Amino acid sequence: VDSPYTHVFDVTGVKMLWWSFHDTDPNVFDRTYWVPWGSPFSRLSFASTFTLLFHGTHRLLGGEGMFQKGSLLAELGSAAIAVFLTFPVGVFTQIVPLFHIVKDILGVHSEVPTLMLICIFVIIVWGADRSRPAEARTNS
Repeated sequence: VDSPYTHVFDVTGVKMLWWSFHDTDPNVFDRTYWVPWGSPFSRLSFASTFTLLFHGTHRLLGGEGMFQKGSLLAELGSAAIAVFLTFPVGVFTQIVPLFHIVKDILGVHSEVPTLMLICIFVIIVWGADRSRPAEARTNS
């Protein structure tokens, strides 16, 4: 939900000169509607990393279900871990292997890694929708 919403502001920001992307930087050379493909890729990777870290550490520290309230220490610990580790984990698990290796080493257009990441997320969401957790409601 975040990336399509903020992509509108990227396009508007370039047109209204709120910011500009320099043509000399190879990471922002490939663009659509004057916005580099790396912009939605980084937003998608950081948002997914934050969500994974927050819910994963919440389950480890709190021991409760995904949306169940834990202790104050577990809640603050989950938030702190997610806040401080989102950037390094997102860079080393998604941006470097899926964007820079594919784009810089293999020489593929920047659109391809972004669409690969979107497809990976669609498969994850579809798979999670097909296998419900044990605490989910039954059909009775």
